[in-house]
Amino acid sequence: MRTVIVGAGSAGLEMACMLGRDKSRADDDVILVDKGPTHIWKPLFHQVAAGTLNSFQDELSYLYLGRRNGFRFELGPLKGVNPDRDRVRLGALHDQAGEVALPERVIQYDRLVLALGSEVNDFGVPGVKEHAYFLDSREQAEGVHRALLYELARASVMQRDQRFDIVIVGAGATGVELSAELSYALDVVRDYGAGVDRERTGITLVEQAPRVLPPLPEDLAGAVQKSLTEALGVNVECNAGVAQVNQDGVVLNDGRELKARMTIWTAGVKGPGVLAESPTVETDKRGHVVVDRHLRSTGDPRIHAIGDCAAIPMADDGGLVPPRAQAAHQESAYLAKRILKGDTGAGGEPFLYRDYGSLVSLANYTAYGKLFSGGTRSLSIDGWMAKAAYKSLYRGHQKTLLGYPAMMMGVLVDRLRKTVEPSLKMH
Repeated sequence: MRTVIVGAGSAGLEMACMLGRDKSRADDDVILVDKGPTHIWKPLFHQVAAGTLNSFQDELSYLYLGRRNGFRFELGPLKGVNPDRDRVRLGALHDQAGEVALPERVIQYDRLVLALGSEVNDFGVPGVKEHAYFLDSREQAEGVHRALLYELARASVMQRDQRFDIVIVGAGATGVELSAELSYALDVVRDYGAGVDRERTGITLVEQAPRVLPPLPEDLAGAVQKSLTEALGVNVECNAGVAQVNQDGVVLNDGRELKARMTIWTAGVKGPGVLAESPTVETDKRGHVVVDRHLRSTGDPRIHAIGDCAAIPMADDGGLVPPRAQAAHQESAYLAKRILKGDTGAGGEPFLYRDYGSLVSLANYTAYGKLFSGGTRSLSIDGWMAKAAYKSLYRGHQKTLLGYPAMMMGVLVDRLRKTVEPSLKMH
């Protein structure tokens, strides 16, 4: 039995590790497919963009993880799914000279799991694709970081009398945490003597909803917004839709213009376009794969979908499971368990998403969280306790990929790095 998992984000990679490590199914073949050769946990992309995380130190090779966990890895972008012939088609890869390094290939499967994540949704706003930066991938996050360094150099050397402003569109978790990381990065750059005066820098967070973090509890969002505005100096514009993005910043629906040297778009996601182009895979209006409560595609029971690319029904209110890291972890664990038991039909317990709470990190400054212990009971935390809980999410992901001893060694290595390395990546 060959299981092909397309997409090596949180959901797909964790599932490949869980399936590959199971020695009771030695005859099974697990193949993980991704367009890139290395993994960085997506919730850390905002730190890569700000330079507070060195992506070259935190990345993990899929080939290494495959050898460690018992799965095979195939490099290449998905070009299409052909359920009639039980195949997926991978596109060609080109080297730096434009020559074909790997030709197009097809991979046969007995069971297919789509875990492709999501893409940015520009909602048809003019100028977004041309003038805004995105954080959908490691490459895009590194592109934001490079652009930030160039803009800082220009502002501090060539344009000492001009402002350096950044506009972030979308005040979900990514936008909020990015604004805090960039605020911290600007403070560090000033300490290094390479930045611009605080009076000439500004970060504006734009949100169409009435408050930041619209999906999260109101008291949590209120505490976060207060810290952003009062402690970090971030300008928050709520009830502010964007009409246009241009090279000078953004134009709001009410006609106001927000000038910016950099505009970063984190407002909304949609399913990968390649899925919408595969007529045999049913997708909703935003391009997510439509699945039942056993995570099976409604179009073909041999195709499953997990993570941000899937439209997974909730148990109670008819809504959809939110695209969050904790949801991806639960989905991969649920589906891996069913596959290992040989029970991937319509019977058995359906997937049940459990919301264990929300955590929001404001860089090195502070963090806020609300943890659920069951039912309507909750515990609000902040400061060092919330920061520790936030870091534990990443450690849990590392534990799934590497095991407990290696995860603990990683904690030690990270602490040692902080004693000898700069707090901001300046290259």
